[in-house]
Amino acid sequence: MSSLIIHQRQAGDVLVLSPEGRIAFGYGDQELGEAVRGALAGGARKLIINFEKVAYIDSSGIGELVSCYAAVKNRQGDLRICGMNSKVTNLIKMTSLFAVFDVKETEEEALQGW
Repeated sequence: MSSLIIHQRQAGDVLVLSPEGRIAFGYGDQELGEAVRGALAGGARKLIINFEKVAYIDSSGIGELVSCYAAVKNRQGDLRICGMNSKVTNLIKMTSLFAVFDVKETEEEALQGW
């Protein structure tokens, strides 16, 4: 049973997804992917995932994030991630995904330049 909540809001033509809770195997990993794929099906092409309220992410969550990235790119969209705590940032760095994702410090920074 998942305890992940995903808040969504529009900021102009950008959809901001703000997960809250844990993203781990069986605990929110699939919900994140479903939210992104649902947004793409609804026509969103500019997405931000704000990790400000994500306390923990494991390798399943990272795998789902990579799947989200691929889904967005396959629809000619853009995905930015922001608001990561030090544990999440370190995991992204350890997996060398900092070079793949467009990572911003804050949501405000992520919203700039589109």
